[in-house]
Amino acid sequence: MFLLFSIYFFIASNVYAFSGRNYFEVSTFEQVGDSVKEEVKKNIIKRYFEKRAEKKAQLNDSISLLQEKILKEILKRERLKPSDTLYNSDPSYQFHYTDLQFYLDNFKDSIYKTELDWSAIQRLDVEPFNTLKTSVRSTKFIYGFHPYWMGDAYYNYNFEIYNRIGYFGYIIDPIDGSDISTSGGFLAHSWSNSTIQFKANYYNCKVDLCLASYDINNNILIFENSSKGKNVRTRVVNNIVNLVKNKGDGVCFDIQKVPSKYKKNYIDLIRQIDYSLNGDSVSKGAEKKYQITMILPRYDIGFPYSMTLGDAKILEQYVDRWIFTAESTYGNNFEGYEFSEQNLNAFWNYDHIDFELNAIPSQVFKKMLIEVPMYYGKLNYDLDTNVSLSKFSNAEKIYPEFSTSFSRSLNEKLTYIDLKGINGVAIWCAGYDKNNEDVFNTLVNFIKDKEMETNENFVPAMNHMINQNEIDLPSLYNYKEKEAYSEPSWISSTIYSVLEDLKPEKIMSHHLIVLCVLILLSFVFVGFLVSLFFESAREQLFSRENIRNFSTIFIVLVMVLVFKKFHVITETEFVFIVGIFSGLVIALFFYRRKKKKEKELKP
Repeated sequence: MFLLFSIYFFIASNVYAFSGRNYFEVSTFEQVGDSVKEEVKKNIIKRYFEKRAEKKAQLNDSISLLQEKILKEILKRERLKPSDTLYNSDPSYQFHYTDLQFYLDNFKDSIYKTELDWSAIQRLDVEPFNTLKTSVRSTKFIYGFHPYWMGDAYYNYNFEIYNRIGYFGYIIDPIDGSDISTSGGFLAHSWSNSTIQFKANYYNCKVDLCLASYDINNNILIFENSSKGKNVRTRVVNNIVNLVKNKGDGVCFDIQKVPSKYKKNYIDLIRQIDYSLNGDSVSKGAEKKYQITMILPRYDIGFPYSMTLGDAKILEQYVDRWIFTAESTYGNNFEGYEFSEQNLNAFWNYDHIDFELNAIPSQVFKKMLIEVPMYYGKLNYDLDTNVSLSKFSNAEKIYPEFSTSFSRSLNEKLTYIDLKGINGVAIWCAGYDKNNEDVFNTLVNFIKDKEMETNENFVPAMNHMINQNEIDLPSLYNYKEKEAYSEPSWISSTIYSVLEDLKPEKIMSHHLIVLCVLILLSFVFVGFLVSLFFESAREQLFSRENIRNFSTIFIVLVMVLVFKKFHVITETEFVFIVGIFSGLVIALFFYRRKKKKEKELKP
């Protein structure tokens, strides 16, 4: 107020000085007409609001320019468009689920199947186990998956090129925590009686038990905050720990689409299994006997795709490596029955892969492996399962040129992985190629750091793309924990996150409103204290009727706040109740004033 008056006095005085009168003559000021004063006031107010609007426009312009600049940096690749990364579509299941679902739909019954039964179904020709060692180890890390439906195909595996094998065989039953994929009351199929652990360990290759769950509704039942959900998770922990301690070297978590509000329970499941297997060896600095591997999809809904920087820091204590599933059905509409080298990579988009890798926290990236497929996938909208997979060995029989095209494509993928600075790959699945010689030689060249055979333009193109994509996305947006009671967000693209967090937060205006309310309340409180010095005011304030009314108001407010604290009522209901209550109090106040006046007017 003082500032406005000073501005007013200064401008008014300058107006008088402009008319040739003395600035310091008070009498001149008094002679100015009311119309001039009003005009000066209007000019001051007008200029004030014009300046305020100008500042607001400048702020909006600067934010728009910043958004445009960041988007140009992110999207300056030729092939990448915003529509490619904002997958505004129904949730899609990834290839692990598609593979699993085929065998559950067609081969799950009440009879337990042995490894020999599965080998007969797959028509595998298993060779005697080879005990010769050739020492092809290197600093590169190779992780291979062996799904239960491949029977004893591991007899044909060259374990020397693998550092670790994941036995895919325990799918969580959301009802009781047992294994939903195994019949006959068994757990994890042939895990307990298989010789894969012995044969892998002979070549110093470790074997993990893979724990999986993919269905959204199942994951809600498994990870919800209920006694039933806790019992399911407790049984999962007990089963997995017993199975791995008896025969194994670690656990691979392939649990996808966990609603973000339950992610703490998923992280706690990992923590419990890791602690039950290793105790406090990590805190003591000792090497872990049992290691933890976690699978991260290229794009998905819920957790772990929605992992924040805070989540990554917590998981860093327990997770020893991450596997990034580079192939994804999101953003792809490939449908075709004729094979070609172009559609071989229909679900492997280098732009999208590089884009998502740049958004991964450094704690995760440094322990990252990229999954390379040993199958040919395509979309079939006329089938119940919209993605169909053909194992390498089957596709090789159907398409004569498949093996050559696949080897060339594999060389390119491994070259990109090298250029990106990632120190290893995961193979889904190890037995799908039936120990193909070209695939084996390509993997050996990769782990020996030999140059891959690719098109002469491929490496320059990849280097250019990687350089163009070098944007530190994690620094552009804050990794925020989702509210514990918020619904899971199905669309969480990195571009979407950047734009959302760049929206101007009206923090200053909120603070200003709160400050004004506090100042007003402080004056009310001071007035209340002053009124207590007067006897008539004390009699009025502390009358029996007022004490009863104030007590009622206080009790109701406390009850509403308690209900809100324990989430009995929502935020909207809380505001609605407070609004109604405030209206009733104000109405009561005016009603009492009216009654008091009527009483005073009566003789």
